[in-house]
Amino acid sequence: MRSATEGSPISRNLQYSQSVSSVPHLHRPVEPRGAAGQTPTERIRFLHRLQVAVMGAIAVAIVIAAIGTSRSVLSTGDARDRADDARTTLVDLRTDLLDSRLQYWRGRQDAADVAIPAPLRTRFVAATVRLAQLVTQRSRVPDEADAIARMQAATAGLGAVVLSDTSAIRAGTAEDAALVGRADAAIEQVDVALGEWLAVINREIAERGRADDRMVARLVAILGGLIALLVAVGATLWIAIDRARRAAVAQIAAEHDATSAVMAAVHDGVAVLDAAGCVVHANERLLAMTGTTSGDIIGASPPWATGVPAGFVGEADLELARPDGDLAVILSSSPLATDTPAMGWVHILKDVTDRKRAEVALRERAAEQDVLRRVATVVARGAEPIEVFDLVAREVALLLGAEAGLVTRFDPIAERGVDVGVWMSPDSLAERPPARVPLDGGAPTAVVARSGEA
Repeated sequence: MRSATEGSPISRNLQYSQSVSSVPHLHRPVEPRGAAGQTPTERIRFLHRLQVAVMGAIAVAIVIAAIGTSRSVLSTGDARDRADDARTTLVDLRTDLLDSRLQYWRGRQDAADVAIPAPLRTRFVAATVRLAQLVTQRSRVPDEADAIARMQAATAGLGAVVLSDTSAIRAGTAEDAALVGRADAAIEQVDVALGEWLAVINREIAERGRADDRMVARLVAILGGLIALLVAVGATLWIAIDRARRAAVAQIAAEHDATSAVMAAVHDGVAVLDAAGCVVHANERLLAMTGTTSGDIIGASPPWATGVPAGFVGEADLELARPDGDLAVILSSSPLATDTPAMGWVHILKDVTDRKRAEVALRERAAEQDVLRRVATVVARGAEPIEVFDLVAREVALLLGAEAGLVTRFDPIAERGVDVGVWMSPDSLAERPPARVPLDGGAPTAVVARSGEA
């Protein structure tokens, strides 16, 4: 007996809620959270941001260390270059002093006049100017103050001799011997002062060189440490990201396997469609219902695409064309994701062909029962045979959808059929059939009389 709700929207919704509940993760995918409350995707993103931040900070530290140390090295190098220039000047002055002394004594041997020549005086004045410039440049160096003072004192003593008036002095006199003694003593003092100043500058240059070496070594150590830290942090975070990615891939694979297993266990046809409306996954039941293979349907529009609009959500009654006969199905369409913009749809198809056939058979049987009940009612109230037969002809014609109905009595003696009940549709254009039909001819009535079959 058919229930009141069979085939109704309520029963369909109940059936499809049961089908859809068997594949819930297709409609609302949820990533499980780990111990830290993060999903694998969130953890990978966090590690990526951490990697960029840490490696960026280390890179900035490397740049700052390189710039700071490089500036110190350049500053020390500039100071060392200035000291080296001062040393060169002092060496030139010392060489010039000794050369002037040698020229004077050579000229003294060749001339009776022992006066200091004017070119040597000019040369001394030029050297004094160069020395004064060097003193101005180096006076700010604390370690050279004493050496500069001694150098200035020695130069003043030598200047007193060189620039004095010696034109009246003759060779071999006591005044000449005194002049020579003062000149030699002054030259020795200048030479000693130059040597002491050179020693101070050489120590400064050596110290600057050692400072450069220490600074470069420190820079190399700092940069090496930072680079090693950068590599270590990068490798550690890369390993962590790789592990998180592998875990996410394994989880996705497990979910895919679980989805496939669930879809294979569902008795209804299940198809997953992408945002473009193409099938990306179909279970075996769906392939059997549509009479296709996975190679035919995957990546293409589903066979029922013409029966529902794009992006359809809800239920629809469809007919699937098959070589062995159409298949009646109910399609239930739901979004693949509900918390985010739709990424596709899930279509679930339930085969209702047998149920529809049963419903048709029940309706036909009920109609037949109604016809029999109406005829029996007329017979029971004692109606005339002609009224009963006309009613039977009418009810049978309406039941079969015919334009006319006849009730014929077979007369085997006369070998003819006699119409005892007739009904014709008011809209029928056909002529009324003859009242008597020979039973030996080819008319349908004669065929039924001879064969005894409908």
